[in-house]
Amino acid sequence: MPPGGGERPPGGLWTSEQRQAGFREAFAGAGILPDSVPVFLGDYSEESGRRAADQILSLPSRPSAVLCANDLMAIGFIRRCQELRVRVPEDISVAGFDDIPEARQLNPALTTVRQPGREMGRAAATLLLQHIGALAAGPAQQDFPTQLHIRGSVKLLTSADVSSK
Repeated sequence: MPPGGGERPPGGLWTSEQRQAGFREAFAGAGILPDSVPVFLGDYSEESGRRAADQILSLPSRPSAVLCANDLMAIGFIRRCQELRVRVPEDISVAGFDDIPEARQLNPALTTVRQPGREMGRAAATLLLQHIGALAAGPAQQDFPTQLHIRGSVKLLTSADVSSK
């Protein structure tokens, strides 16, 4: 997808839209114009991460980092990089979202954002039980804290790296 990121995330999923909005807010907070960052949509599969790698690695100006909407896409991206002999994190940093078990087993281990799965499941079950039998039960939204787990897939920048950009 060309720069701009105006397209809707996969299937118009609310969670996909929230992740994309979070990425855009983080870019803006770092002084990066969100519309200057190319966005490549996928379907949360490892294969879509591989396809994104093919697209991103063929750009005339390769980015220094890629943020994937989930860990499976990030794993696919890293595996495709390895096939093409693109070094992660030396040539490109990769981060995911979800902290699935495979994230720690990958080489290099995947930097990712962890969600509180048990807490989210408990809240979903509670909400479901509250709405069972209710005729007018509508959608509900609840935010949960996340944790960044920095591992080997992201290059740690030095002040020299930052000043040369």
